[in-house]
Amino acid sequence: MSHLRRWIEAAAWSPIFWGLVASGIFYALLHAGMLGRTFLPRYCAGHPVAYIETTLFFVALASLVLKSIDLFLQSNSLDESPLGAVRDAEPAEAAEAMLRRLDRLPSRRAREYYIGRLRAALEYVAARGSADGLDDELKYLADLEASRAQTSYGLFRVVLWAIPILGFLGTVIGITMALNGVDLQAPDQSMVHVLTGLGLKFDTTALALTLSMILMFAHFLVDRNEMGLLERVDGQVSRELASLFPASSPGAAGQAAAVRRMADAMIHAAEKLVKRQADLWQQAMEAANDRWTRMADEASAQMRTALEESLKQHARELADAERDLAEKSRQQWAAMQQTLSESLEALAAAQQVLVRRLEVLDRATDATAQVARMEETLNRNLASLAGAQHFEETVMSLAAAIHLLTARLAETPASPIVRLESPRRASQAA
Repeated sequence: MSHLRRWIEAAAWSPIFWGLVASGIFYALLHAGMLGRTFLPRYCAGHPVAYIETTLFFVALASLVLKSIDLFLQSNSLDESPLGAVRDAEPAEAAEAMLRRLDRLPSRRAREYYIGRLRAALEYVAARGSADGLDDELKYLADLEASRAQTSYGLFRVVLWAIPILGFLGTVIGITMALNGVDLQAPDQSMVHVLTGLGLKFDTTALALTLSMILMFAHFLVDRNEMGLLERVDGQVSRELASLFPASSPGAAGQAAAVRRMADAMIHAAEKLVKRQADLWQQAMEAANDRWTRMADEASAQMRTALEESLKQHARELADAERDLAEKSRQQWAAMQQTLSESLEALAAAQQVLVRRLEVLDRATDATAQVARMEETLNRNLASLAGAQHFEETVMSLAAAIHLLTARLAETPASPIVRLESPRRASQAA
């Protein structure tokens, strides 16, 4: 946005831009017939050189118009002094304070003769440290400003020199073309034709001289206004700086005042040096305090980081230990569950064995009871047969009973051997 603004400002104060615009408007009106149909078209549009001369005239005129506008604005703002009163201050300090005020002015006023002269004078006082020799400096600045004012008309002088040259060039070109058109076979007719149109060939020269005269009168008026403005600037700057920096009186009083100013300047310089040294000490102390504070903060941050890392490491180790303990507890619990399951299975198996043994015992008991009953029956039979002669039949019956008992016992599952003793003696069986 700043670049666009600078381009707009440059175009607004460009004489070439406004000269081309004015020339375009002039020729548009001329060809439209609004500025006449004989005089101006003959002199301003009768030859290509006339177009160039007119365009250059408008460029030079635009430069004078812009210069007049600038001088008018500077003349109106001449009474608006940007300087203020500075109380109890040395010339150097006062000059520096007023330079800071000038820096705050808008860019439009920074190009004024008045502001430029004030800035140059104040910079001189600030650099020297006193207002001695300020009058001579102001005279030098006035001469320098007058020279710069004259050099600001460089474009105008070039155009003012080029317009008459172009006029003569157009005339020479016209005469040359007319002479080249002479027919030697009919010289009388050719000469009449050349003499008839020869008056038109000097139109470019007449136009150039007329435009040059107009520009010279306009330049005279603008230059007089500028010189008057520079004289006002000289007076205004001299009065303001004289009130701010009074000159010392000649003689002993002046020398005493100069010595007093020098002493005041030395005291002021010493005070500034002491203040500067105190500021440097204060800055050094603040820098050391900041450095120690920063180092303490960094150490605290490092300790906090190390403590956080340690706590994180311990937390990770504790989490790993908890996971290991949980895994071991889970494994032990699984082992205990497996052992308990195996124990329960073994107990169930033992219970089943015990049940089977009890069943075998019951069967053995039943077989024992049956044997006892059979033995009792046998004994009764033997008792009934005792003394009889049928002993052999009895023995066979007994053998058959024994075989039957053996077959009964073979049908039962494997079980502990049950030894049965006859309740009676073998003698009784016999």
